[in-house]
Amino acid sequence: MRGRAALALGLALGWGLACGGGGATDDAAPTDQAGDDDDDGPEEGDGSDWRAARNECRNGLVGVLVGLPGWRNGTGHKANRTAVPLRTAPRDDARELMQVDRTGTVHRTDGAQGDKAKLVCYPVQAQQEPHCLTAAHMKGGFGAPVFKERPGWAQIAVGPGDDLVPMQAEGCRKRVWVELADALEVVPVDDLLEHAELPTTLPNWDGVLYDAPDGAPRPSGQEGKVPFKRGRISEAGGRTWYEVTLVDSVCDTKVEREKGWLPVTDLDGRLQVWFDTEC
Repeated sequence: MRGRAALALGLALGWGLACGGGGATDDAAPTDQAGDDDDDGPEEGDGSDWRAARNECRNGLVGVLVGLPGWRNGTGHKANRTAVPLRTAPRDDARELMQVDRTGTVHRTDGAQGDKAKLVCYPVQAQQEPHCLTAAHMKGGFGAPVFKERPGWAQIAVGPGDDLVPMQAEGCRKRVWVELADALEVVPVDDLLEHAELPTTLPNWDGVLYDAPDGAPRPSGQEGKVPFKRGRISEAGGRTWYEVTLVDSVCDTKVEREKGWLPVTDLDGRLQVWFDTEC
């Protein structure tokens, strides 16, 4: 099922660990910085500044790219059989900055010198590090976080990161563009959340529930990552709202706590709900 989404980012996205994780490459880890994520960056530029820090990964996430060759794409999802170029803009004639080869390893292809300079990251299942930034879309299935779409193209964040929980990261690498050809497709965030079987709030949740969609706020007595059962879905105040019942455990929902309404994003546009992929 396209969206038998359950965590990744062992989320676990614990969007619980960090995006800008370890392993040495030719680039130092980016410095966290806030800012408007609306600028198109590589879409308009030449991609030379792809290392620059971006908003945290939860800002503006629109989906997960599946089908990359050599990546653990999950049951029911095919993978490309050939290497995938990553470009500075959503055009065939845009400069190729990186490439995902048939093993799933990401390399620079823009003239960087030396083997270490050319390596960007390895797929999640590889024994070598650093692992690539990933987002889970189902149990055992991982893809690249998508932040923009154009007809036939997706803008993804590519770089070293945690193999289970990118949504926790406070900074993302600059983005590159990939053509949605062959097995490559974007699973929308709305589909992932709608079909999530083990939903949770994210660690940035402030613990506030509401009496109604966009209604009066009240403290729940809990905050951070909390599992919940979802009821109705509503739209109000420009945001999507879930009717939730907070529970003690993501795998044992019999013990119920507070009930109320919860917005999927906070006022800054950051996701504050996700899902686990396993107990």
